[in-house]
Amino acid sequence: MLSSDRISEGFNLNRAGMVINYDIPWNPVRVIQRVDRINRISKKVFDELYIVNFFPTEKGAELVKSREIASNKMFLIHNTLGEDAKIFDIDEEPTPAKLYERIQQNPEKIEEESFYTKILNVFLKIKEKYPDLVSSLDNFPHKIKVAKKSDENELIVFIKKGRIYILVAKYDSNSKPEIYQTTFEEKFERIACQIDEKSIELSKKFWETYEEIKKFQGL
Repeated sequence: MLSSDRISEGFNLNRAGMVINYDIPWNPVRVIQRVDRINRISKKVFDELYIVNFFPTEKGAELVKSREIASNKMFLIHNTLGEDAKIFDIDEEPTPAKLYERIQQNPEKIEEESFYTKILNVFLKIKEKYPDLVSSLDNFPHKIKVAKKSDENELIVFIKKGRIYILVAKYDSNSKPEIYQTTFEEKFERIACQIDEKSIELSKKFWETYEEIKKFQGL
């Protein structure tokens, strides 16, 4: 069956086992709605359902950025609401019922566990104790590179492009780096340091790995 988005709501197509997306909207919720036509609750026909996505060519992708935009929005959906299927990429990590789990928690407990509350408190303590350090942030250059001691070889890059992208490259001396996107919460402890901690020289693999990260998903 060939259809437009007009059929993406209100139709049960669970006799089909595959959805082929010839276009990828910037809003990934529209793609999820298409998948929901064949992924019907208590209407199981197939053990596995397949999603096939057609993305623009490399040249076209540079112009419309559809894959980059849709994939990053899907990343936010997975981490905020949860989604029980891999929509765009086999590396996506489905997290079903994540929103449901959150709304079932005691609000005070959520506040206690809030990462953003924790970060704000850390920042306010630094601002109170070292006001000159905080005020000097306005004079920092746009690009800052620094290294600290660690038990792993990894490069963490923060890129502000509309929103904050956090990319990590794990590397060794013999192979290409393994690059993935993550969250600030996941890597906060890796970058946090004490006021008297000294920086160290950049790794000999720094620039090579940094260039690989820049090419990752066109960022």
